[in-house]
Amino acid sequence: MSRAATARRDFIRVSLYDARGLAVSQQGDIWDSTSLPSSKAAEISGGQAPIQTDITYDGAGRATKAVTKIHGVTRWTTDTTYTGDTVATTAPSGGQATAVVTNGLGQTTQRREYAGPTPTGTDFTTTDYTYTRAGQQETVTGPDQTKWSYTYDLFGSAS
Repeated sequence: MSRAATARRDFIRVSLYDARGLAVSQQGDIWDSTSLPSSKAAEISGGQAPIQTDITYDGAGRATKAVTKIHGVTRWTTDTTYTGDTVATTAPSGGQATAVVTNGLGQTTQRREYAGPTPTGTDFTTTDYTYTRAGQQETVTGPDQTKWSYTYDLFGSAS
């Protein structure tokens, strides 16, 4: 738990971890108006945090679900799936889901933005990425087919 003192009262941020050391709950912006800042740990009750994000992980330690709560009430949930070279994430209602495709080196080769909150179907726009043999970004092609190119000198600095 960390405490950031402001003026004469505290904002408190709480991070909870599982046995693997993964952050399973982040609670922030808790206002302690009852005491002055001190070195003693504060006692926080469930639902007290104005904003809280609870994360669920798979066996490989990858985040698969994030639930965001406001004062203990669920406001939105996102789900992430991992299938081969693609990581797809749902969006809250009204948002745009995304999918990121990577190559064997873990470099993003395509980012898909879907028209709705679920990353399914063919109704999406793409941004494509290519890389040099040295692994530096070579081109980015946006959804409107605008292409940006990057060149590098012999030392690998952008030129």
